[in-house]
Amino acid sequence: MGILKKLVVVFLISYFTIISLTGSLPLKANEISKNTTEPIKYIERIKPSKTVVTYANQILENKIYLGNQFPVYQLQKDLTWKENPYNNRTWQLFFHSLEHVGYLLSAYEYTNDVKYLKKSESIISSWKKYNGNPKKAASPWAWYTNSTPIRTVYLIQFEKLYQNSSIYNKKFYNEVLSLIEQHGNYLADQKNYVWESNHGIFQDQALLEIAKLFPELSKSKVWYDTATNRLIRHIEKLITKEGVTNEHSISYQIVVLDLLKQISPLLDDLEYTKIFVEDKIGMLEDSLATLLQPNGTIPLYGDSKNSYVVNNNINDIRGYKLKFLASNGSIGTNPYTDILYKESGISVFRNESNHFQSYLFFVSAFHSTVHKHADDLSFIFMKGKTEFFVDSGLYNYELNDSMRKYMTSTYAHNTITVDNKSYEIKKENIGQAVIQNGDIESDYSYVVGKHELYPGVTINRVMLYVKNTDSILIFDKMNSKKIHTYTKVFNVGENVNFSQKAQNQFLLSSKIENNQIELINLDNKSTYQSYIGSKNPLAGYKSNVFNKAIPIQQIRFSTKDKVANFRTILNAENGKGISNFYVTGDNNFLNFDLRFKDGTNKIIKVNLY
Repeated sequence: MGILKKLVVVFLISYFTIISLTGSLPLKANEISKNTTEPIKYIERIKPSKTVVTYANQILENKIYLGNQFPVYQLQKDLTWKENPYNNRTWQLFFHSLEHVGYLLSAYEYTNDVKYLKKSESIISSWKKYNGNPKKAASPWAWYTNSTPIRTVYLIQFEKLYQNSSIYNKKFYNEVLSLIEQHGNYLADQKNYVWESNHGIFQDQALLEIAKLFPELSKSKVWYDTATNRLIRHIEKLITKEGVTNEHSISYQIVVLDLLKQISPLLDDLEYTKIFVEDKIGMLEDSLATLLQPNGTIPLYGDSKNSYVVNNNINDIRGYKLKFLASNGSIGTNPYTDILYKESGISVFRNESNHFQSYLFFVSAFHSTVHKHADDLSFIFMKGKTEFFVDSGLYNYELNDSMRKYMTSTYAHNTITVDNKSYEIKKENIGQAVIQNGDIESDYSYVVGKHELYPGVTINRVMLYVKNTDSILIFDKMNSKKIHTYTKVFNVGENVNFSQKAQNQFLLSSKIENNQIELINLDNKSTYQSYIGSKNPLAGYKSNVFNKAIPIQQIRFSTKDKVANFRTILNAENGKGISNFYVTGDNNFLNFDLRFKDGTNKIIKVNLY
């Protein structure tokens, strides 16, 4: 076979493989990279700026600054690399990732002052002295699955800046190059690789960067092949066919998206891996656009934190739905429609009434234990700028911290709790929470979720969104052969005033705009409890900022039985809505008989499968 025919065959195999894997056509070459002839630049995790220089100046004074999550720590003696001043896992991770070196390197780029490079040299030399031998490292975080690839990126950045600086020393350069090679061997070792987690993507990114920026290293070609082969298989595991990561966190979807954008320039143009990665970038961006709240922030699902994702650099966006938001609707496709990601276990329903946009986020998914909260069958509801029913968000990663335990529990989410305790986040529960079905119509949408995460108990939840009155109906069915205490929990946002109007009628009024929600509890036999920032029991908190809990209103309704139903109405439009509803049906469908406040009735059929 001639060379030309071989090339054609390879291209066609790649082309049609992408279609089979992603369900869409691959991007054209000119959509992949407009600067294919430009040399590959090292990755910058921290962008140079005047603010970064202020942080770096503190590091010059023997202080450790690792980001705004933690106070600056003043060293009293030389580094031992066993430091842990706040008894915090995340601090140790950042410390051994050499985040403080990252600030110094960015300050050097911004000022061209070698004092920042000299301090970086000193810290790297110290780290190598105490941790260069993984078997005798000063801390278990030195060669951790995530700290190692992040540190690798900083070592590469240092090496490239150092070799062109006025303080260049060949001996130290070669020492760091040897250290980078040691990191490459660690990252290429399959026993150190982490599947189905962003850690593995970090590892592939770092290994690819070594391979591409240091081709003189003997294993660079092998490392490139190792990283690209792992990356394709990993992406297939980590990202659903709907373009959503299965790490139970929108924040970590953004992390994976950013990683893939940094990886793409390291890949050979027109190579299958490059085309595949670029296609996944577009899918991640588009699903992200569909999940955004009306104010442009991400929902606090799982270990997520408040953040905006839309920037004005349209040329850096591949997804046409995200392009729509970045261009204020001038190009692309409007993402603000109802969406049902059944495989991913997420739905988003939207509406508009009285010039306010409404947003209903629902989740029922147990893909793994990674960044997972006990939030199955939970929901978030926002209208206008007001978050009426909220998720807990990311508090911290300290597994034994009582507040972390609370923030990841069922009580911190708008869902069902059984026997006054949360279910366990363990591998045995993977796959035990799903979205069974859903439907999107012009005047209503619904989603059906189910989980069996409490032993011997099956819980089903239907959320029906009736658009013309901006009403949400919640129907919960709990089924067991034994008697249990079932509790439905609602966590109210911090910008909401809460009041009880009648025995089972409550009013939630926005503090920041003329907007309110009526909550009607239709379970006459249930008992009612309310908490605001309670310490005993721990209840009524959320987290907007790392390591900080803020008090919020929490309400609970409980009943005791083997089999029980909960019915709840949320009316989001003043003066309109539904006063009652009844549910009949069987194991395949339910009929919702709606009774509107204006005296009219309507029946909506909900298919459970």
